[in-house]
Amino acid sequence: MAALQSIAVINGRPSLWGDGALAIVRSSPLCEYIHELAPDQALEKGYGECTVKRHDDDVPITRRFTKAMAEQAGLWGGKSKDPDKKKFEPWYNYPGRMLQMRARAWAMRDAIPEALRGISIREEVEDIEPRDITPKEEPLKIPSESAMGKLKESLKAESNKGPPSQPEPPKEEPEPGQPVGGKPDPVLDLLADIESMTTRAGITELQAQLNARLKKSGITSNEDIVRIAAALNARKKEIEKIQKSKEEGV
Repeated sequence: MAALQSIAVINGRPSLWGDGALAIVRSSPLCEYIHELAPDQALEKGYGECTVKRHDDDVPITRRFTKAMAEQAGLWGGKSKDPDKKKFEPWYNYPGRMLQMRARAWAMRDAIPEALRGISIREEVEDIEPRDITPKEEPLKIPSESAMGKLKESLKAESNKGPPSQPEPPKEEPEPGQPVGGKPDPVLDLLADIESMTTRAGITELQAQLNARLKKSGITSNEDIVRIAAALNARKKEIEKIQKSKEEGV
């Protein structure tokens, strides 16, 4: 349950709270130490700074996130143009803390990627503008009267023709789940991987690699992406339900 409390889902994307990610990296046997500026120091200096040292590397990794970077990204002071909404934004209320979190996320991912495995920090993900990938429904096109007249004439002409001497044999359709033209279907492969997941860790790792898998497989259709995302969420809920039943049984 403690691990689940570190997970935050922002715009449908799983991420880790900054303190939860820090705990994961510090508990890694690869981590020797993590040094960072406190929020008040970051605000005073105008940048957040974090240094991570690996046991197997003599050179520590240091990353900074500056006030100028936040201003260029439109984050400093809050993104909303509405003063009332801006009062509730973390970049308005806690700018030093946000500088600290951005520098921390960069340093930990660059120094010990084995610990986070590409999972983003919640304080980063919440600054990303949500993107709607829902396919847009095209309005139904009603044929004009002239088009309907031509269609009726065409159908009438076809009905006056005699039956074909030799009907064309039906085309063989591939069985569902079978490769088309001898080539594997990347969508079916990905759906099969999702269905084979049996642990939360497996689902989380697959979610973190989802964008890379889609790009590598050449899956660009909105319909396929929505189908894969729905299967991933459904499988995640099934695993969580099974796990919860086991924990309650214990």
